[in-house]
Amino acid sequence: RESLRINADATIPSNENKLSFWKSTNIWLTFIAFFGYGFAYYGFQNWLPSFLVTYRHLDLKNLTIFATLPYAFGFLGILIGGWLGDKLFYKYRRQHIAIAYTLSAIGIILASMAPSAIVAAWELSITGFFLFAGFGPFWTIPMNIVPPNTVGTYLGFVNMGPQIGGFLSPLLIGFLIDKMHSFTPAFVLMIGGLLLGAVCILLVKLHDVEPELLNATISHNS
Repeated sequence: RESLRINADATIPSNENKLSFWKSTNIWLTFIAFFGYGFAYYGFQNWLPSFLVTYRHLDLKNLTIFATLPYAFGFLGILIGGWLGDKLFYKYRRQHIAIAYTLSAIGIILASMAPSAIVAAWELSITGFFLFAGFGPFWTIPMNIVPPNTVGTYLGFVNMGPQIGGFLSPLLIGFLIDKMHSFTPAFVLMIGGLLLGAVCILLVKLHDVEPELLNATISHNS
């Protein structure tokens, strides 16, 4: 019993450790990265149908198909991105995430300049693939930058980033579209959020943890 009590007490972070947690550059970089991603994601989600109908004049029959395609591609992006992150790029997950965000931004740029509504819809579908491709690997970052006993706090704090982005994105994008009568500001903001996320995630410093050790950590915490 005494041994168990000592071990349990050892997992409780001290006030000094709590202060160090909030001073960590890695914590804030990942928070900002996920904020930028969330801003772009919710902007994409809320304004995609409006862009295709209002700006690209896509009829309702085709809208039903093309407004759902990005999420079908996104489903594939989660599966394939997660598999690649585990099997091929487990030592390069930051780069994996940054590339996914960057390719999403490029997809938005191409869609905004597409010669037709159908081409724009397909390019947005490809954007959806890459927008989700970095989602799974992102959540492996906590295992590399914070102690096991602070992962819950870290995940809760970082997950607040996209929630804030999701709150601000529809409001700000809607305001700019209403004032400027153009989707260009919306695309600029979404692209900016993704590129900001890519830069921040590349600046995060990870420990070199092998998959076996990661699995051991996960099993220990389960």
